[in-house]
Amino acid sequence: MTNDREAERYRLLTENSSEVVWVYNATREQFVYVSPAIIRQRGLTVDEAMQETLAESMTSESYRLLRERLEAGLNDFREESLEIRQPRKEGSPIWVELTTRYRRNHHGEVEIVGSSREIERQKQIEQELVLARIQAEAAGVARTEFLANMSHEFRTPLSAAIGFLDLALRTGLTPEQENYLRKSRTAATELLRRIDGILDYSRLESGTLRIQTEPFHLSELLAIIRSTLGERAVEKGLDFAIGLEEGLPPVLVGDSRRLEQILSCLVGNAIKFTERGRVTVQVSPVMIRKDRATVQFTVSDTGIGMDREKESLFKPFVQADSSSTRRYSGAGLGLAIARSLVTVMGGEIHVESEPGKGSTFSFTLEFGVARESGARESGDAVIPDPADQTRSLAGRRVLLAEDSPFNQQITTELLKRMGVTTDVAPNGEAAVKMILARDPCAYDAVLMDVQMPLMDGFEATRAIRKNPGLASLPIIALTARAADEDSETCLAAGMDDYLTKPIDSRTLFATLEKYLAPDRAAENKTVQDGMVDADSLPEAQEGIAVGKALRQLSGRTDLYRQFVRLFLQEYSPFRTNLEASQQLGDRETTRRLVHTLKGAAGAVGAEALQAACRNLEETLAEGDDATVRQQIVLDELDRVLAVLQGFLPPENERDPSPGMVPVPPVPDPSLTGRMLRELQEMLQQGNFAARRKLPLLAAAVPGLEQLQEYRAVEKHLSAFAMERALEALVELAGKLDLPPGE
Repeated sequence: MTNDREAERYRLLTENSSEVVWVYNATREQFVYVSPAIIRQRGLTVDEAMQETLAESMTSESYRLLRERLEAGLNDFREESLEIRQPRKEGSPIWVELTTRYRRNHHGEVEIVGSSREIERQKQIEQELVLARIQAEAAGVARTEFLANMSHEFRTPLSAAIGFLDLALRTGLTPEQENYLRKSRTAATELLRRIDGILDYSRLESGTLRIQTEPFHLSELLAIIRSTLGERAVEKGLDFAIGLEEGLPPVLVGDSRRLEQILSCLVGNAIKFTERGRVTVQVSPVMIRKDRATVQFTVSDTGIGMDREKESLFKPFVQADSSSTRRYSGAGLGLAIARSLVTVMGGEIHVESEPGKGSTFSFTLEFGVARESGARESGDAVIPDPADQTRSLAGRRVLLAEDSPFNQQITTELLKRMGVTTDVAPNGEAAVKMILARDPCAYDAVLMDVQMPLMDGFEATRAIRKNPGLASLPIIALTARAADEDSETCLAAGMDDYLTKPIDSRTLFATLEKYLAPDRAAENKTVQDGMVDADSLPEAQEGIAVGKALRQLSGRTDLYRQFVRLFLQEYSPFRTNLEASQQLGDRETTRRLVHTLKGAAGAVGAEALQAACRNLEETLAEGDDATVRQQIVLDELDRVLAVLQGFLPPENERDPSPGMVPVPPVPDPSLTGRMLRELQEMLQQGNFAARRKLPLLAAAVPGLEQLQEYRAVEKHLSAFAMERALEALVELAGKLDLPPGE
């Protein structure tokens, strides 16, 4: 500002404005004009305001922000706007909205022209809104915690009741008594499931639920729906049909477990509210692109239907009307959970209904398309030719780090068919020792299970990568899940790739071929017999996805029967082992038993059992009451064992078994000897924790559980006969030529 005339012009323009207008000479560092509104805004006279520096006219933090903005806009003289706090002559500082810009006066000096508008009331309203949101969120959290706590309080006595009912069912009962007790147990289990529904809803409401992404066969998911809910429809005399339209990729990528939960809810409701007629599930393509597929799912019934306010059914604890609650029972949470899941997965759910004529629920979701789906869309399975597999990978040596004997045999057999020699390590520690003890080029690749005792796959990989000579050794993770965070964890640990269990032979071959160049191939191996056309086999038989299991083995029916036989041997005593671990309060061993069963179930195609194990494993990991989900696993396992038994020929038609079980080789004598010594010390001290240690010994020596001496140790431990268990352990060590006392 250069003269009094210009100052007078500013005064005439601004004296009646509610905003404070000012001009600050940055060269001389003083105000050259302040409008009279400063009196109302800050309680200062114009002269008092003119005596301040720019820094004194606002709080220190506000001045720092203003200076950063002014320095950034100095070159282009652009206008800047920000919210600052200014001190008042009396009282607390106030919030103002400040607008500034640079200019040069007639002397070439830099001036800052600014205006400030009080926004104290606006900021107060904003703070009130923030406080209200925080209070609402706190109320939501409190409600969620209340539901979780009440669910726990309800489930604890119910779990005890179910336990005593189970004990009663194992006693001598008349048919009438058994009927009453079984119905009581069914009712108690149903009540527990409804309480679990309340807890699921609270998790959805709190936003703690996570959507997983992994490939899945749509037809096999629908087969699970048919096997789990179809029987209920038949019992009510209803027709039940599932239609899968042509043009859908057979393998989608998404959260199959949540999709199954949505469909189970809608189909279960349809069956519940339909007295006669039919329930239909229809799956149709909406839009199919190269890597994405939009799919519509429709569930229709000829049930009671409903009239107005259909959307209210998607609210929690609501049914069609009060008479529905009295007649059909239920918490009214199912549809609320279904809609929440559909929304979280990026879709919408709709309902069309008419009283007395039925209802139709439909929702549309978008999925990824697995790489193999395009090749199989025509219905012809693309299975790599066995001879090509052998020629490509023959002569290679792979180290398999896997603690499950079941998974060891599956993977070893698949690799053998490809001409690959396999060494087995029962845990990560043994794998590291085997690799470091050999030439860096001894192994062409490592297949590394993620979850193993003593040392997991991540730690083992990091230990291997510390050796510069092993930096390029391909390490492929074997994981039961392929969620984004899981794959990222594998890659972050130094692994090159990952495969999802159960291992598919084509995927295994393609992955190994990607990392193993053909320049070191040796002579071809002979292809084993037993090949059949995998697509000529049924997709599901009595709830077992035979088709998928056989495709994983490239159609090897003989190999599949071997795995079925091994499954029956390994998991017939599962119930006993699980109960023993729970009596000891060993939750980690319980979780490991369930985790191993989950992988084995997938290998034989027991999809429903695999899903039940996955649910139980999550419950155990979260520390929640697992009674209901555990019983579901045990019931489904009993059913699977009965079905698989029928897959084998009668006893008199089977190959005669040798009279004696051969002594299995010991992969790591040093490790096994140390474990034997630790077990011996625990038995000598009468330490019941030896029961937890024994399964680790079996994991270290594949096939050990088949020895009579091992079973004797296990038997005496179960009976808490420590001295006899110690005697049997000494005999077992002698058979392995590894005396524990050495």
